[in-house]
Amino acid sequence: MKSFMLFCFLSFLFLAGFLHPQSPGSLSPQNIQVSFPFYDDVEDTATSSTYWTRDASIWKMLAANAHSGSNVWAMLPATGTYQHLTFASAINLSSTVNPYISLWSRKADGGTGYIQIEASTNGGTSWTVIKEGSFNGTQYVRFQGSLLNYRQANVLIRIGCYVPYGNTYYVDDIRIDEAPAPQPILLSNPTENGMNVHWNQSTALDFYRYRIVISTNQNTVNDFNATPVTQNREETRVFDIFVKTKLDTTLTDLTFTNTLYYAKVYEEDTQNFINQGSERTDLSTTFNATGEVAPFTQTFEGSFNWVADIPWAVTTDDAGDPGHSPTHAFEDSPSGNYPANADRRLVGMINLNSVQRPLLRFNHKYAFETGSDYGLVEVSPDNVTWVTLNGYTGNSGGEWRSDTYDIGFIKQTSNTAYLRYKVISNSVNQQDGWHLDDVQVLNNPKTIAFPLFDDVETDTFTINRWTAGAFELKLANAHSGAQVWSLKPSGGTYSYITLGGVMNLSGAANPYISFWARKADAGTGYVKVEASGDGGYTWTSVGENSFSGNYQRFQYPLSNFRTANFMVRIGFYTPYGNTYYLDDILIDNAPTPRSLVLLNPTNNGMKVRWGISTANDFDHYRVVISTNQNTVNDYYATEDLQNRTETKVFDIFNKATIETTLTNLTFMNTLYYAKIYEQDTQLLINQGSDRADLSTSFNVVSEVAPFIQTFENTFGWAADLPWAVTQDDSSEPGHSGTHALEDSPLGNYSSNSDRRITLQMNTLALSRPTLRFNHKYSFQSGSDYGILEYSSDGATWTKFAGFTGNSQSTWEQRVFDLVNLRTTNAVYLRFSVQSNLSNNQDGWHIDDVEIFNNERTQGIPLNDDVEVDSVSKFIWLNGQWDIKIANAHSGTQVWALEPAGGSQYAYLTVAGSMNLANAPKPYVSLWTKKANGGTGFIAIEASNNFGSTWTKVKEQSFSGNNYVNIVASLSGFSQNNVILRIGAYTPYGDTYFIDDITIADSTGFTTGIEDEGFTPLEFSLEQNYPNPFNPITNIRFALPNESKVTLKVFNILGQQVTELVNELKPAGYHNVEFNASGLSSGVYLYQINAIDLVNSKKFTLTKKLILLK
Repeated sequence: MKSFMLFCFLSFLFLAGFLHPQSPGSLSPQNIQVSFPFYDDVEDTATSSTYWTRDASIWKMLAANAHSGSNVWAMLPATGTYQHLTFASAINLSSTVNPYISLWSRKADGGTGYIQIEASTNGGTSWTVIKEGSFNGTQYVRFQGSLLNYRQANVLIRIGCYVPYGNTYYVDDIRIDEAPAPQPILLSNPTENGMNVHWNQSTALDFYRYRIVISTNQNTVNDFNATPVTQNREETRVFDIFVKTKLDTTLTDLTFTNTLYYAKVYEEDTQNFINQGSERTDLSTTFNATGEVAPFTQTFEGSFNWVADIPWAVTTDDAGDPGHSPTHAFEDSPSGNYPANADRRLVGMINLNSVQRPLLRFNHKYAFETGSDYGLVEVSPDNVTWVTLNGYTGNSGGEWRSDTYDIGFIKQTSNTAYLRYKVISNSVNQQDGWHLDDVQVLNNPKTIAFPLFDDVETDTFTINRWTAGAFELKLANAHSGAQVWSLKPSGGTYSYITLGGVMNLSGAANPYISFWARKADAGTGYVKVEASGDGGYTWTSVGENSFSGNYQRFQYPLSNFRTANFMVRIGFYTPYGNTYYLDDILIDNAPTPRSLVLLNPTNNGMKVRWGISTANDFDHYRVVISTNQNTVNDYYATEDLQNRTETKVFDIFNKATIETTLTNLTFMNTLYYAKIYEQDTQLLINQGSDRADLSTSFNVVSEVAPFIQTFENTFGWAADLPWAVTQDDSSEPGHSGTHALEDSPLGNYSSNSDRRITLQMNTLALSRPTLRFNHKYSFQSGSDYGILEYSSDGATWTKFAGFTGNSQSTWEQRVFDLVNLRTTNAVYLRFSVQSNLSNNQDGWHIDDVEIFNNERTQGIPLNDDVEVDSVSKFIWLNGQWDIKIANAHSGTQVWALEPAGGSQYAYLTVAGSMNLANAPKPYVSLWTKKANGGTGFIAIEASNNFGSTWTKVKEQSFSGNNYVNIVASLSGFSQNNVILRIGAYTPYGDTYFIDDITIADSTGFTTGIEDEGFTPLEFSLEQNYPNPFNPITNIRFALPNESKVTLKVFNILGQQVTELVNELKPAGYHNVEFNASGLSSGVYLYQINAIDLVNSKKFTLTKKLILLK
């Protein structure tokens, strides 16, 4: 392997050239003075080596393919960034005039390289780059940089090659010498396409050449190596002069008139030093136009003085063509096709003093690459700001055509106008270009009678009434008849057809313009209509619209332009391509707007009344009524009903009908807006009446609580449509009677709905109002909802429940605490159905809505293991929670909250106030999880002011598949009349489970429980509390009827240790205290035996308790 490596290395040396012997390490010869002028051609290797310090393992002198001679400085592949060849000593440039450094470099492999030349005036402490650049290829490249800023005694120079670019660099013929001193340049005597260029004579003894760079780009002239180019509006010319004594030249073929040109002169000597060039100078070509006095016709047959870029010229090439005057015409490219990337202009100046409403007319033919190259016709009041009248593309089929444009707007700012014809092209497919003749500016004295209807069928009538611009008459697919105004694809923005004279609208009652338009390809188009009240001097947009498809009708009001000098123009947006068609243009009075009022509101309706039409050609009224104030401003508004927005539209064709009564407005207590429009038999539609507005009413009959509303008789709730009472559910169990309330009686609820029904109630007699109702529902789960809300003022609403999914066609009873609505004269309750766009279902059925007073109290300890439904439902107002057989913490049942709507908590509220005044350490404990083991959020809240405010005594998130115990202290609520609730955060989705809820005092303190007025439905025996205990615990049981009861305690061996009860007990809830102070720690059993004295039903149940001492 070592032999092979040595062979490769020697082969490299052989191929690269003869390797001169050099000392290893960093060479820094002593006593060597580098002097000016300096030249190192690397041919005398011993001398060259004394000039430079370098890393000799990287920089070597090789016999190789040199720029001159046979030797070069070679930088071998290395590491790092730059490797430098540095002067061994400073050079004295203090007496120089214009010192430069130059060198030649290449890469051994012809690849890419990067060179830096740097100078230092402080012994190499810091360096300044004076020249850097990249290069590639197999040829040597020359680099030179000015040392003008370093004319002092102690200058160090170093040359660096960029290491990461790889492979060997060659450097040769390094020279520092005087470059020619820059000489000034002067531009003078400008013409439209030329100027004189003069410069001072060179002082160099070794003069080689001058180079003049002249360009419209001020930066381009700073480059000696600039290349000649003419494209768009940029031109660069470069020419060399090798005669030292030739000091000026006259240019006569600069392309652009009225354009600023920049110039510099450079000088190169026989050593190839190129100086930095003269100071940049500039001069504009001229604009020597003589104004044509309008009215005039310019045929280009005699003398004229228009200003033209090259190659625009007058020729006789079209002398034999019909369609223009003989024999001369202007061409943009007389010698062939127009050039690539062109922007060539022909400009004429016009005196408009003698014309009041000027028109421009000209004959032309053209051939351009369609959609890419254009001939633009433009006008300007000042030769600076230009307005494009049109842009022509495609071709005229070799035929001359005549076009006329209204240019009256120029008179608004100036009596001098400039007319410009401009050819612009891209880089490919050049064609013959533009031929122009017979340019006229005429006075337009015409008047056009009002009203006007133009069906574009009679050429003379139509042409006489319009200044067509680029539009032309064409047999085509017309809106009526067989002919249209047609506009081909063109450049620019809008192309206009303008009314051919002024029209007197001063006596018009309600003038409008209408017309029909389409795109030939049925694609998208854009139309704009502008009007003028001063004969076309100023223009104001009266409307613009996009359109697509077949013919569409457009109309715009002109009432703001009722003057004697009215003009109008119709424009189409030409960049949208393809041909536009225009037909059936009408300017006439539309029906005069009538007033409209809204009267006599009801919950779902109102009366609409308007003034009778005065039009002789009446066709119909249209009334638009909407909850959106902007929608009614559109005659073409469509009927719509979604969310809380409704729009109704109806037409009335009987002129004598002046009112109608609406009874089917969807939303009660909602502001509606309305306008009436009128259309005549000419299809002109007026601007409509002033907008009126009126709110549907909120007529409710207050329910006085306590009450129960079964919907069997009359009731005074306010409802959106289609909420209604029906008998559809009369045979179903789970609700009373035969009637029930439905949100969508005729089928499924609608898409994007928000339909509400509201009741007002008086709760002055209730200290703790509670809502109870029966319902069934079917909603798209997670998307559509039945929402419950309350309000104290009917304006601001609080959401407290939401139902989604379905109740499996089963009626359910729900109970909600509304304690915060207590003792109030007027509060509101609202049921609403909200849906999205799809999967609409049967909705909400509601019955037996009851508000009752909940006067119960609850004592502690309170234990709910959710195993006995009647006990659990007695303890809690369940709201959206249900008892469900599931994976319980203990037993088999839990309180479950299915996914619900809303962005709040759904609560399980204690069904009674609690007296904690004497409880030393009250607390709440519960076990919870999510059905899917996901994330949940539980809040435990308490109120001591009847629900006016609630305090979160605990708020905790949890996740995972296991039950989590949440415990909260109630120490801040040791008082009477405490209300407690447990909430689950509904946006977290999926079902919550809660089990084994305890409200107690950690010291064992208890309070009595008042159960008056409530009889259990079945026997039950609760888990003792506390458990484990020491030494006292409480055992609670329930009896549906008077019963003979025994309650005994046994040890784990089945031996009786005490009898706590053996007597008759009345129906109700009972609590027994068990004192185990005489027993030892362990597990015990307690058993109840009860015999119902009413129906002889027997009940036996045994539970476990734990004594820990």
